[in-house]
Amino acid sequence: MSAVQNRLANILTILGGIAAFTAVMPSYEYRGGTVVDTATAKHLQTNPDHLPYTEAYRFGWTFSPLVEHRHASELEVKADSGFTLKHSSNTRFDLISWSALSLGVGVVLIALARKVRSKSSVHVS
Repeated sequence: MSAVQNRLANILTILGGIAAFTAVMPSYEYRGGTVVDTATAKHLQTNPDHLPYTEAYRFGWTFSPLVEHRHASELEVKADSGFTLKHSSNTRFDLISWSALSLGVGVVLIALARKVRSKSSVHVS
């Protein structure tokens, strides 16, 4: 009986570890901006560091992260045919997400594995 409980505890620990890892798995995404007119294209030829972009750092599932930090640079056309470069940055914590659910499942599975292990180490004489 102890060998079966030990194997069950190992399986629960592995599944819990996988679930917890996927809940905080890091990812990075970068997207360059789109140039829609010739004036912007000419401006970018002389100022290549003004190219608009978006980058995102995520921890958790890509489509439903636990934590996401986004940084963006946007090129705005002014009324006098000039350009303004705007930067924005925000961090979002989403406790109601698939990543949060995965983390919860992982913690519960690891706790169950510890409970099964502790029961298998108790011997009745």
